[in-house]
Amino acid sequence: MARRLNFLGRVRSKQLSSESEELRTLIESLPLVTYADSAGPDRRTVYVSPQIEQLLGYPVEQWLENPDMLLNVLHPEDRERIRAERGSQHDRDSSLVFRVVSREGCVITVQSGRVAIRDDDGNPLYTVGFWVDIGERVRLEEELRQAQKVEALGRLAGGIAHDFNNVLTAIGGYAELARARLDEPVAVEQALQGIAEATDSGAALTAQLLAFSRREPAQLMRCQLNDAVRSTVRLLERLIGGEVAVTLELDAKIPAIEADPAQLGQVVLNLALNARDAMPNGGALTIATRLAGDEVVLVVADSGSGMSEEVRARAFEPFFTTKESGSGTGLGLSIVLEIAAQSSGRVALDSAPGEGTTVTIVFPPAGPE
Repeated sequence: MARRLNFLGRVRSKQLSSESEELRTLIESLPLVTYADSAGPDRRTVYVSPQIEQLLGYPVEQWLENPDMLLNVLHPEDRERIRAERGSQHDRDSSLVFRVVSREGCVITVQSGRVAIRDDDGNPLYTVGFWVDIGERVRLEEELRQAQKVEALGRLAGGIAHDFNNVLTAIGGYAELARARLDEPVAVEQALQGIAEATDSGAALTAQLLAFSRREPAQLMRCQLNDAVRSTVRLLERLIGGEVAVTLELDAKIPAIEADPAQLGQVVLNLALNARDAMPNGGALTIATRLAGDEVVLVVADSGSGMSEEVRARAFEPFFTTKESGSGTGLGLSIVLEIAAQSSGRVALDSAPGEGTTVTIVFPPAGPE
């Protein structure tokens, strides 16, 4: 009997060894980098797949010997953010997007994911994770976002043209007033002041258009969500018309978040334009911010037609739209989702036919200054 147990033990050992080799072969054939880190404050990389050398040019041995390799290859603009996030999410599951610099100096955008492996008592033993090169995806998403900007700019054109016409009319009127009353210094001074104010208004309109249309990569920084909402609402007044009543409910106590302020404005604009299209006969649009635990929440809710279950299931798909041909690209919600993900945010959609639509975006607070 003992001999049989020994024999079975040897067979099982060989099977496990074979399975381990098959698993290693699979891992090292995948189009991504996999790694394992030890747990605890002095964690080190104990395994990294050979794909790391293909991706960045640094050999496996260097990653195993140098505990600071990750920080060394991080893009300078992302280094402090990732350092803070790794510190706050120690031995926790996480998903991040950041840039690294290869040995040849190429900037590569990667998406990473990691999970903690724990013992029976819940104590972390080690973590395993992966890196995927998403540079091509980022490029395509930027093209989609730019296409959506072009669509929104087309909608803005009518309102902006009207506003610029008002500015020019004001400047012309004040100039005529000054010319007619050249012998009255006070009147001339007032007319010149009016011209200056109208000019400032025109310059502000131009700045808003340039900021919205500028094609730049995300610039993540500490910013206030309320500021982005207020700035965007000024543009919305020219887009949605008087038939839609806009209500702001902004919590002044929410903390800063880590995001691109210009892209936050685009999120609000996209959601508001979708809401307007769902309320062709007018309605109510509420834009709110609030604190949920230690997270910052943005809510955009409308009283429009709402979505069926089938439409809601596909709402975030790029190019999916229920609008008539030529009336929209179907990129708005997919871009909202992508922008939120860049700031480690998550998006929820609640909608039903006849009950309006509510989009909720939750952002983690920015780390300490």
